[in-house]
Amino acid sequence: MSNKTLFEELKSNLAASNWDIRKKWAQSIVLECIPINSFYPLLTENKKTATRFLWLLSDIASENKGVIYDDLPTLLKLSDSITHVDMKLAFTRLWQLCGVPVENESEAIELLFSYLISREIDVTPKSRALFVLVGLTNKYPELKNELKQTLLIERDKNTTDFRNRADKILSKL
Repeated sequence: MSNKTLFEELKSNLAASNWDIRKKWAQSIVLECIPINSFYPLLTENKKTATRFLWLLSDIASENKGVIYDDLPTLLKLSDSITHVDMKLAFTRLWQLCGVPVENESEAIELLFSYLISREIDVTPKSRALFVLVGLTNKYPELKNELKQTLLIERDKNTTDFRNRADKILSKL
């Protein structure tokens, strides 16, 4: 399938897609080595299409994280101009799957800590942010104390699952 044909199919059908069909599209994109940037215009479509495209990016990363990794810095820059969907929140999953590119680490650290302390963010992205931050503390041990302090404050302000996860991480830090 050509890039243009797939783009048109995604533009027409992504908003109503389910996980099964997105998985097939992700597999096609990976197998055919289709550049991710050819699909960036989908982010400017309606909110549902843009959201499903972000989910598709996660599906692609699940198939082969290397396909997405090099695009992450560009996507993060692009997220500043996308206002109809919270694109930055999708990075908790993308960074969890792919890792954080070096050029995005400082912004990622700030963003992920802000998600941990936010009352507006659901527990799933908070948990993803936590996993990414733990990975970053392995690279930057000086972050461990800040992460410990944040978890001690936040552990009881969230769900039981989050508290249990935080306790496990605290015992390892």
